[in-house]
Amino acid sequence: MTRQLVRYMALSAAFVVSLPFVVSHSALASRGSLSYPSQTLAKSDRRAKLDPKLLGVPPAPQPITGKARSYSSASREIGYDLRTKAVKIVSLPRVRTTLRQAIEPSSPGFDTADQQEPRIRRNSQSALDTHNRVLITRTTASPWRVLTKLYMTFPNGQMYSCSGTLIAAQYVLTAGHCIYRPDEGGWAKKVEAIPGLNETYKPYGSAFSTKIRTFVAWTSAQDANYDIALVTLDRAIGNTTGWLGYGHFSALNGVTGNLAGYPSDQGGVNLYYHAGPLSKATPQQLHYPIEAYSGQSGSGIYRIYTPSGGTRGRYVLGVHSATNGDSNIGTRIDAYKFNALESWISSGS
Repeated sequence: MTRQLVRYMALSAAFVVSLPFVVSHSALASRGSLSYPSQTLAKSDRRAKLDPKLLGVPPAPQPITGKARSYSSASREIGYDLRTKAVKIVSLPRVRTTLRQAIEPSSPGFDTADQQEPRIRRNSQSALDTHNRVLITRTTASPWRVLTKLYMTFPNGQMYSCSGTLIAAQYVLTAGHCIYRPDEGGWAKKVEAIPGLNETYKPYGSAFSTKIRTFVAWTSAQDANYDIALVTLDRAIGNTTGWLGYGHFSALNGVTGNLAGYPSDQGGVNLYYHAGPLSKATPQQLHYPIEAYSGQSGSGIYRIYTPSGGTRGRYVLGVHSATNGDSNIGTRIDAYKFNALESWISSGS
């Protein structure tokens, strides 16, 4: 049988049981001195309002071709601590995991409904056509609440926006070019993550970056094979929203990929969804005719999958990163990147 490395990161039942019974929309859970909503915020709550200054932030420019480059240190990981300003290059130990069961997040008064992916018109021509995308209006339902809007501030003062996906309570998966840009001074000095953003409504408030990780191949050579990054947040906001799984699958050609994010042609604050078959899967990249636009960089490409003896769930296969001709391209989670994500998240920092 083909070996598959699969992980479904999910909210544990133990945490759900430990949540206090709350009725007020302003109820908070906390991690240390930092708080996050334990359920959906009321629209009148000041924490639920998007700063108007963020409405004009442009999307991070995408690599045009998604070109892969050869780099001798590709197998090394690199991280940036936003608190200490320290950069650390490491080679991580191998992590072995077993299949994890999917558990839907739940808490009193919380929107626990699972809104199935909408029916879409498959694009038979170019992925650059965007008329078949579907607007998601109920972003507090599963799985949409785990999809995040990201705002990055770089050392030269430039701000950009991207999309991302929560894959653990404090971790957002996104694209490398969203958080490290040589022309803007390198590492983003601030990342704001907003799960389930719906126009100017932030149903779960915001969380902020404390650490960013990617690969030396991206920071040193902008190798498209490694255009992927993980952002550590300052609070466990995913304990309220839940999160998607992620995995490495050896065979993906023809598998239906799902993609949702915040395209700039629709204002950048509205969540849009589209799906389609993966037309080509190389060892490091995914190619697909799924409709996407600037601003959706970093969006997780996920499949709906039921592992043998397991529970149906949504597993991120890679992140949307570039466009090449009539095809969109994602950086694939291969066995090595899967191991890196496991190690980073297991570190707890």
